[in-house]
Amino acid sequence: MSPFLLPFFITKEQSEYSSYMENTCALFDLNERQEGVVCEIYGIERAKHKRLVELGFVFGEKVVILKKNKNLVIVGIRGYSLCLDKRLSGSIKVFKRGA
Repeated sequence: MSPFLLPFFITKEQSEYSSYMENTCALFDLNERQEGVVCEIYGIERAKHKRLVELGFVFGEKVVILKKNKNLVIVGIRGYSLCLDKRLSGSIKVFKRGA
């Protein structure tokens, strides 16, 4: 396993989200105003992974797409807004919620 990829394991406490596993996608793939629940971060360097976790992208955290264009996405999380590029938001896997 690459030292830059962090493993992800679902615990018993997190098993309530297991029914959503078939509805996962990258954060960038959500539509505007659609909500998601963070399930993992993958495929990026350890420092960027750590920073995303510090910003609140942890398992079970609710996110919403506020605005989206070709290369950028503005995300609402924990009461504030962040702008992420396509590559970074594509490395965050979420459970789809809402329409």
